[in-house]
Amino acid sequence: MDIEKINEELGRRFSVPLPEFCSRRLVFWYDEGREFEERLNEVSVEGVKLISLTGSNMFSVKKTLVSDDPDSNYIVYVPLMFERLEDNWLLNLELYSGEPFRADIYALWLEEMGLEQTQTNHKMVKSYRKFFNNVQRRTKFSRYTGNISGEMQFHLAVMASICGCENNPMDIIRAVLQCGDNPESNNHYRDIETYGALSVFWEMAKQGTGYVGNDLSELMQTVFITAAARHSECFAGLDRFNCTEKGSRCYDLVSDWLKDDAGLYDCARKVEQDLRLVQRFKAQDVDSISGIECFPCINEVILGKVMEDVSQGIIDPAMIVRTAERRRTCKWFDRFEIYYNGLSQVAEMESFLRAHASGWHETDPEAIWQDYVRDEYRMDTFYRRFHVAFSESLLSQDSDLGDLFKKVSDTVEGLYMQFISGLGACWATAGAEELLNKGSVGIIPRQEDFYRRLIMSSETRTFVIISDAMRFEVGAQLAAELRRTQGNTTITSMCGIFPTITPFGMAALLPHTSMSVERKGGRLAVLCDGMGTESTNRETVLKASRDRSTAVKYSDLVALRKEERRALVKGMEVIYIYHDRIDAAGHGSDSVFSACGKAVDEILNMVRIITNDLSGVRILITADHGFLYTAKPLTEDARLSKENWNGKDIDNGRRYAIMEKGAEPAYMMPVRFIDGRYDAFVPMENIRIRMQGGGDQFVHGGASLQEMVIPLIEYRYIRNTSAEYQNNRDRYDVRPVTLELVSSVRKITNKSFFLNFLQREAVDDRHEAVRYVARFENSTGTVISDTVDIIADRTEENRQDRTFRSQFNLKDLAFDSHETYYLVIVDKEGLQIPQRYEFNIDIAFATDAFDFF
Repeated sequence: MDIEKINEELGRRFSVPLPEFCSRRLVFWYDEGREFEERLNEVSVEGVKLISLTGSNMFSVKKTLVSDDPDSNYIVYVPLMFERLEDNWLLNLELYSGEPFRADIYALWLEEMGLEQTQTNHKMVKSYRKFFNNVQRRTKFSRYTGNISGEMQFHLAVMASICGCENNPMDIIRAVLQCGDNPESNNHYRDIETYGALSVFWEMAKQGTGYVGNDLSELMQTVFITAAARHSECFAGLDRFNCTEKGSRCYDLVSDWLKDDAGLYDCARKVEQDLRLVQRFKAQDVDSISGIECFPCINEVILGKVMEDVSQGIIDPAMIVRTAERRRTCKWFDRFEIYYNGLSQVAEMESFLRAHASGWHETDPEAIWQDYVRDEYRMDTFYRRFHVAFSESLLSQDSDLGDLFKKVSDTVEGLYMQFISGLGACWATAGAEELLNKGSVGIIPRQEDFYRRLIMSSETRTFVIISDAMRFEVGAQLAAELRRTQGNTTITSMCGIFPTITPFGMAALLPHTSMSVERKGGRLAVLCDGMGTESTNRETVLKASRDRSTAVKYSDLVALRKEERRALVKGMEVIYIYHDRIDAAGHGSDSVFSACGKAVDEILNMVRIITNDLSGVRILITADHGFLYTAKPLTEDARLSKENWNGKDIDNGRRYAIMEKGAEPAYMMPVRFIDGRYDAFVPMENIRIRMQGGGDQFVHGGASLQEMVIPLIEYRYIRNTSAEYQNNRDRYDVRPVTLELVSSVRKITNKSFFLNFLQREAVDDRHEAVRYVARFENSTGTVISDTVDIIADRTEENRQDRTFRSQFNLKDLAFDSHETYYLVIVDKEGLQIPQRYEFNIDIAFATDAFDFF
């Protein structure tokens, strides 16, 4: 600042009206660096005297100002620094005269950054001269100037500017730790040291975390262990890293860190390694560590322990479900989700088998059938879902968990074999007579009657989707998805024609009065009323019954534009759509179980096309046959030799054999065949006929329930304009389940506490799952607690089974017992109105404030 500006600024100060009861003005001009001492003669303000301190004239100057000349305006030039306040003999005069005047570089910087020209600010900016000697750093610092009211805030603002974070102690500590525990490569730490704030940082860390020292690794270990120890007692022996009195602050730091994830994974891994936490956690039971969130290895340890038990046949379904439920809202769950999903299916399979511990002894084949379509098909679903997860795990980079999961898959094979062998033997024994005499059981509708029963006399245009090899359990999943759309959905079953292979199943679904076979190219071709039923001739068969009929492939239909689709079905009364995702995968190289999920998605898409683009209302969805699948290759004793057939076989596959009349193949069960010129046989249970080449795992053609039970889904779309929809909107509209607080207490007296929540509706056809988050806020909307995730996806009818008990932790803040605070519940999608519950917080011991200067 030049002399002209100094004169201008001093003149401005003296031109300001005097405060009440004041007759003159004193301005103390501090110039500790004596930058303007030799130019004082150039300082001139009209009507103002200038007097200078030398260090030895303080009494004389004070006498002049107080006694000799008490009425004149003065500029008091102070080229001194006072180590102690009592050394400043003019302090009382300075205190009532207002802020001192400064004209050095530090004053310029303070002015540039919008800070008051106080002695404290001047001292602080001078102590950080190296930091402020850069315009970019001063610009960053300026964003914090509104919060600076003393030395502590000044130090915080400098460190926050360096770290690019909020200017509070725990955020600064976190920002430093995010860059790692190596001081040489930690940019934030190096800059804090370079600009002279290192001692301040370590004192701040001591007060914030309880750590005493100056080692980044140990600070990081202290933060993580102290935070984790709040929810587990497994850290005995690590007491020097567990500062319980700072538990709230360390937990807040880690809780906030878990949300932004920057550097967290690597830091947590480093702490795990340094403190050998994996070995420690392995020595604990699963329940005692399942609540720890900040260490990724927790998932590996939990999964490893559970997988080891499962591979040895030790399966605790309740513990597996409980653990998966607890872990799924934790950090890094998505990295391990496939394993938790797979183990959840193992738990379901074990629970199912325990419920059927006595085995299968029913003698009525129709009762066995009904048990299967009502409940027991779920075992096929559990098995399929496990193998979907298992297939995904093969792409994982975690070789240790992958190897353990392979052992789990061996156990799963054993569980599934108990099911299909036990149920299969019971079914074969009970159903043998009826399958031989009529090819079906009881009053179960037959696949051959599909067209006559459901289409022939219908006056409503009908779309028929036939998905090759969609077995009943896949159909049940599809029906569940359809129930969530705007329509009426029912699922029943039909008894598939034997053999349960595509040529016969597809023919059975076509219109006919009789079916027969003819030998063609070494195989049997199926005829409907004498007409061939191969894929190229199915439309001809349809038109023979009803002229306004057509047949189209799914892949062709979805490739068309809307106008082309409409033109294709215009005027048609019956439209057959052939879909082939599952069977193509089973006979190809794709995963058949993954294909099942894709098939459901594709059929749902086709239903949307039919209802939206083609104005369809009535849709029937079914299959030609089901399938058997076992992931583990069969042993030789599960394969049946053809050596004793004596060349009498006419046509055969791995699960069926059509033979000349009078043939008696060993270890096979006779089944009624549609053409009396031949006899038909099926291997018992899940046995396959030995054939050349691969393909033992995905099979069909036999008479197992998985192959014969054909799903039949009847879907009727309800238009928005219909009276039925307008009168029953609640029945057709899918709504999110709601979550409500059921804990009655509205007063909080501890920083860590539990609350109970109720999912009011069960997830069903008309209620969808929602992921909610709950947190506490003050009246201005500032979050004052950690955030709790609640996944409301319970399907149980019992209200008690739809309750959640969640733990909350208040931040390390001071709370006013007279203020109102709020529990806020919002859905993560932000589509619902937030719920707010009023609370009073009355905590006896207030937070300890930072005072590290």
